[in-house]
Amino acid sequence: MTFGSGSEVSRNPPGLRCLVCDEIDAAKHYGSVCCSGCKGFFRRTVRFHKVYDCPFGKQCSIKKEFRNCCRACRFNKCLKVGLNPLLVHGDRGVTNPEISGKLKASRKFAFPELPISPDIENPNATTSFNPLKPKIKKELQEESDEIQILAVPGRSFTTVTLDLPLGRLNFVTSSGSDPSSIWEYFGNVEKFIDEFADSADFGHLTEGFPIELNLSAKECIQKPRMICQRTKMDWAPNFFMKASHIKGAWARSVQAFFDWISFIPEFEELSDTDRELLTRGRGMSSVWMLFTHRSAVTQAPGLVFTGGCYFPRDKRLWDQIEVEAQLAGKKLSDLANNEIIDEMRNLNISTTECALLKLLSLFMTVPQLSPEGVTIVQRARRKYTNVLNEFVRMNYPQLDASGILERISRLMLLLPPIERVSQLDDDTMGMMAVFNMANMKGSLTYEMHIQKNEGIKSDSGSQKDSQFTVL
Repeated sequence: MTFGSGSEVSRNPPGLRCLVCDEIDAAKHYGSVCCSGCKGFFRRTVRFHKVYDCPFGKQCSIKKEFRNCCRACRFNKCLKVGLNPLLVHGDRGVTNPEISGKLKASRKFAFPELPISPDIENPNATTSFNPLKPKIKKELQEESDEIQILAVPGRSFTTVTLDLPLGRLNFVTSSGSDPSSIWEYFGNVEKFIDEFADSADFGHLTEGFPIELNLSAKECIQKPRMICQRTKMDWAPNFFMKASHIKGAWARSVQAFFDWISFIPEFEELSDTDRELLTRGRGMSSVWMLFTHRSAVTQAPGLVFTGGCYFPRDKRLWDQIEVEAQLAGKKLSDLANNEIIDEMRNLNISTTECALLKLLSLFMTVPQLSPEGVTIVQRARRKYTNVLNEFVRMNYPQLDASGILERISRLMLLLPPIERVSQLDDDTMGMMAVFNMANMKGSLTYEMHIQKNEGIKSDSGSQKDSQFTVL
């Protein structure tokens, strides 16, 4: 039956209880069983892209009597019991059993198509579907007194703006703290970030695509979309990289990094200063783990850099590459291909293993990190090392003990060449930032490649203004 357009009550056994709040007289909605109150709450959350945060460690008990006390935990409970955001469409829910069955099979890796920005020139535009009908406006108005949704001192908002990090959208949630839940969560995060796009008009390599590099890492942690719109990443190796592609490929990849860190719980535990230090000091190593892995799994004949562009491995083809693009790729091509990409292919490294290696690459101490930050980083590194070990042990049953140790060792040995490639890239991109080659001059490129290990000066505003005056 199709709910919302003439329900056949006889198909719902009497006495069903809501799987979210345990209220009686529940029914099948959005692929699971819930009461009308939780159904409406879930629908409004998904349709209006509300985002919630729990000030009590996401441990709230959701019962009928006090289900409105914490909307963050209520929404997470909705997802855990099987309410599917994919089934929320238009004014009426689409819960046809056939459609629901097909979507359930792919629910872990298929994510809802979120709306396009109504004004791509305005990064502060709020998301919406079609113009709101009077009925929908009334629904939203009725909720306006209840949706103080982000419990962070000094900051509160009610709808998700496109500027927000993707980790705030609550579409990828972890079902637990055991190793399998952790590796599944970060594997899904990888797929989500690759597929998410809030701009479908043109790609980030297109001439005239708006990109802002005069930003600080601190600003980008809070609002990644200030860099550029989120276009489809597109890892297919379709054409040679041009000089005009460098800025767009760099900006979109770095923006994806800022979105990615917003999904990491340990990153949220760090102080603002420690977040900035870790982002600047470790960001490009994580980006290079992404570049090399996607080059390996797409069988690219070289290094793939998003947007469909790649730098060829075959040196005989380099004469066809523009000088600035050659500068960006040839210095590190051999090392990246021979030491990293080939080994990833030999290992047939999975997306989940890549995600865990990115975490290990991120969580390394950097200069001036506070003692509390060092403790958090070291604890996170031990945690994700153990998760990687468990992933290999559980997902490669054909390997004996020595085979498991060998695979783990080979995976961990990918990290040193990633560091070396990142250092070579710092040399090249730092020079491009200083001399504005390929239009790469900007505060963000300066921080991520040149100033990454210099710490943070007390007067960050004057620092930002003077960086390129001196140069």
